[in-house]
Amino acid sequence: MELNYLLDTNIILYHLGGKLKRPLPNGRFIVSFVTEIELLSYPSLELAEEKVIRNFLKRIQVIGIDQEITEKTILLRRKFKLKTPDAIVAATASVYDSCILTNDAHFQRIDELRCKNLAVK
Repeated sequence: MELNYLLDTNIILYHLGGKLKRPLPNGRFIVSFVTEIELLSYPSLELAEEKVIRNFLKRIQVIGIDQEITEKTILLRRKFKLKTPDAIVAATASVYDSCILTNDAHFQRIDELRCKNLAVK
C-alpha cells in the first residue's frame, strides 16, 4: 500500500537543493496551497529557481482549502496555538491522512499527526 506524504516547505527546498541525506521515500506526495505560496513568494527568488519549483509542483497534487480543512485548521490552531499557515498545513495532512515530511519540530507536538523528520547534509 502506497503511503501519502505531505511535503513541508523546508523539505521541498532541501530536496531541490540536494541537501537531504537520503532521497524522499516512495509514496504519493501532496502539498498544501500554503506551501506553494511560501515557495514562490520569496522576494529574492530568481527566474531559474522559480522554474524548478513550478516544474516540481506540476508533478504533485497541490491541495486547496475546503470546509473540512478549514474546520480542522480552526481546531488545530486553537488546541496547539499554531500560526495559521502551519495549522492549514497540519489540517491538510490530517484530512488527507498523510504523514508530514518536515524539519520543523512544532509539528511533532500534534499528537494526532504522523510526522517524519528528514535529515539534511
